Amino acid sequence: MKRVLFNTDSVQELHSIWKSFIYNPPEGYVYHDLSGKQIKQPAINLNGNSSIDLKSSIKKRQFIGFVNNYFFKNVYINYFVKRYIARNMTKKVNIINPDIVYCINGSFIHCDKPWIIDVEQVGVFTFLYNYIALSNRIYRTYIENSLSSENCKKILPYSETAKKSILANLNCDKFIDKIKTIPNAVKYKKDIPKIQEDTFNILFVGSCNNPDEFYNRGGREVIFCFLKLIKKLPNLKLIIRAIIPNRYKNLLRKHNNFELYENLCDFCANYSCNYKKLKKEEKASPLSLCFSYIKSPQFDNLFLRSDVYFFPAYTGYAMSILDGLNFGLPIITTDFLENGEQIINDYNGFKINLKNKPRFCLPYIPIHVTEKTIPPIDKEFIKENCDKIQYLYENESEKIKMGRNSRQLLKNKYSLEKKNQSLKKIYDKI
Repeated sequence: MKRVLFNTDSVQELHSIWKSFIYNPPEGYVYHDLSGKQIKQPAINLNGNSSIDLKSSIKKRQFIGFVNNYFFKNVYINYFVKRYIARNMTKKVNIINPDIVYCINGSFIHCDKPWIIDVEQVGVFTFLYNYIALSNRIYRTYIENSLSSENCKKILPYSETAKKSILANLNCDKFIDKIKTIPNAVKYKKDIPKIQEDTFNILFVGSCNNPDEFYNRGGREVIFCFLKLIKKLPNLKLIIRAIIPNRYKNLLRKHNNFELYENLCDFCANYSCNYKKLKKEEKASPLSLCFSYIKSPQFDNLFLRSDVYFFPAYTGYAMSILDGLNFGLPIITTDFLENGEQIINDYNGFKINLKNKPRFCLPYIPIHVTEKTIPPIDKEFIKENCDKIQYLYENESEKIKMGRNSRQLLKNKYSLEKKNQSLKKIYDKI
């Protein structure tokens, strides 16, 4: 068995992008972390708490964000921190002495061991996505030299859009042959016991630890579409798993057919949490609010209860779209960046043209959309989304067919089995 080392100290705190495959290596390989221990699937305790401390994790993210805004935005400080981290990682790798090193999301190492690196988009090659640094000749040369080094065997962008961001912002002449797109993946669910309800349920999944993601992922548009449709489709229900601003809660207060799971955190897709941030619900509000962290089966139930997954985002790739495919839902999203790669129009959903696009800070790299930077509402965009939702509402057979096609697309292209086949071919050649 060959050992593949992931350059991470804490597997449990990894994003679901890596958790989706890190516990299931290809045949003939085992995965290890920087402690030298083999990475194994932890037992999920559905009745107790996991070892994840969500409160400290959120505070850590907030602290990093604060320091980044006031310190690491300096290009040269950012550059030296990036190199310092690479040196530290290299020391740990040399001690463990693996056969292959898997570098997560743009983290470099400089050692004699063969390594591969996965990439969300070109900004990950800097420390904390410092896009200004990519215009610095010294920093960019360091990135290009690292990727063209003999020991860097493969560069694995998550999507074709991510690949384009690398090609457009770096001089790739010396390593273009190393770039191979391997999409993110999830384990294909063989059985999906759908939960039938009397209502037609629209599901939107945002973030539960970053309020600005509500705008970035199209939450504002989701609510406006719902408010428009509920006037003529009374059997409609909106299910939101996200933090939403109070102004939008107020718009929804008079509607009973709305469910908000505001404190369901990203970690809860796999673990129960031991941190509860409880809020008081106004007694006069008819909103159906759930303010406790819910566990994996309940997270799955959000998809099992739903009829369509709605993601009119200003951002690119989201793992929740893969969840929607896996649970057999038609997907309605934008044609913006990676979103368009996972949806085939009229086959497993609809791609709506996003006319009011956010500004780009670099080619294929849009700014992060917040309350202050979000483009104005496009009434035509709202209408197009509403028309597609109403079409699925009124055509049960089409909804079912698209849901089946979603599962087939995931199985053929975005399943863990397909990802492992691609990774094994790469590992075997090293």
